[in-house]
Amino acid sequence: MTPYGLRLREPGEPLSCAGAAAGATNFPRGDFFLLNAAGSALWIVVTVFAAYVSTRKLDVGGAVIDFVPVILFISFALIVANVLMKAFRRNKFIKEVAASRIEPQELHQQMEAGGDPYVVDLRHPLDFLTDPRIVPGAVRISPDDLEMHIDAIPRDRDIILYCT
Repeated sequence: MTPYGLRLREPGEPLSCAGAAAGATNFPRGDFFLLNAAGSALWIVVTVFAAYVSTRKLDVGGAVIDFVPVILFISFALIVANVLMKAFRRNKFIKEVAASRIEPQELHQQMEAGGDPYVVDLRHPLDFLTDPRIVPGAVRISPDDLEMHIDAIPRDRDIILYCT
């Protein structure tokens, strides 16, 4: 143990970031290790199977099929499909976020026209100290306390969240 209570890694002891990753995601440590082990086992099985199949030839109805080009093509096609799917999802998300944004002028016009949006100021207390101005009628909630106050936010009105 060090003076600060940290344990030094022994020579030969494996390095692992699984505990930190489990903690960062609030995932139960035991479940994380179980799923991590299952994923590792799956990768090992797939890799061994791919290596085995790529060294064999298959005789199908008198035709000899070499698996190496087939496996390479399928792998490449899966990678391309994965990249395209992620790009599609990212663009869809960006469009949804852009559609749900409101400019300050739009909010001002909406409030002048008699609209009654529920405005929540989510600025951190330190940010509020540097600029204490607030939108008229806004409710101040610290970002850390938002989950505690979620039931107080009305569902029958437009909700506007703003921060720095």
